[in-house]
Amino acid sequence: MTYADNFMETFRVSGVNWRLGSDDAVRVRAWLSAHFPAALEKPENLLKDDRGSRVATVDGLVLKESTARKGRSVVRFGLRRSGSRRAFRLGRRLAECGVSTPLPLAWATVRRFGLRLKDYLVTEHVESHVSLKDKLDKCRENADERRRLMELLGRLLASFHVNGFSNRDMKDTNILVVESANPRLWAVDLDGVRRLRWITRRRAMRDFWPIVRSLKAHGYGDIGDQAGLLGGYGAVVPSRLRLDNFPEAWFDRRNVSGRG
Repeated sequence: MTYADNFMETFRVSGVNWRLGSDDAVRVRAWLSAHFPAALEKPENLLKDDRGSRVATVDGLVLKESTARKGRSVVRFGLRRSGSRRAFRLGRRLAECGVSTPLPLAWATVRRFGLRLKDYLVTEHVESHVSLKDKLDKCRENADERRRLMELLGRLLASFHVNGFSNRDMKDTNILVVESANPRLWAVDLDGVRRLRWITRRRAMRDFWPIVRSLKAHGYGDIGDQAGLLGGYGAVVPSRLRLDNFPEAWFDRRNVSGRG
């Protein structure tokens, strides 16, 4: 079954028309009936509450709401196509490729007079996780464990690139670690992911920028960390994308911004 096959059902709750994936529709309908939109109004459920974006989790699923910010962005938001539909399709495609991201289960867009007012997306919740920063803090003095985490991080980014995706927003706040005997890293928040089919070396270099910048901001990213990151990445990608080191020029925004 491909990601397109999952646009199978429509379910209306609280005045919003939801599109549900057919594989878990019964569960999602019950969850929406019980928790939408109340999940977003309870502070204890909120994972994020920023201007223009709220994220809540309850009973094993995550609900994300996106709204227009004040000012000109209100018009831009209203005129653009549904972001939740794109995120649903993208997440399904990533899952098909074996990339570790939470599986999208349903999406909805609220419109008035043709203008988009809100986007909603429901995904699976990554259970028993900690943030990448918290995990690194726990093993700050354990060089072997830090290197293993860096290798996993490199492999996670590589999984996007080998399947033709660029992730321009892969940083510590968007990486979750499932703690177990064999830790697994998950990428969340796919706003920075784009389907390019062919990843150039320049694009790959730019995708490393937010990772390294966020690591350095927390006191990580030394030579050993970089070696682990590049080692994990190089073990997955083709030879044309493998890197030996991080040139200092990469850390100058003027040299890593833009498209490629």
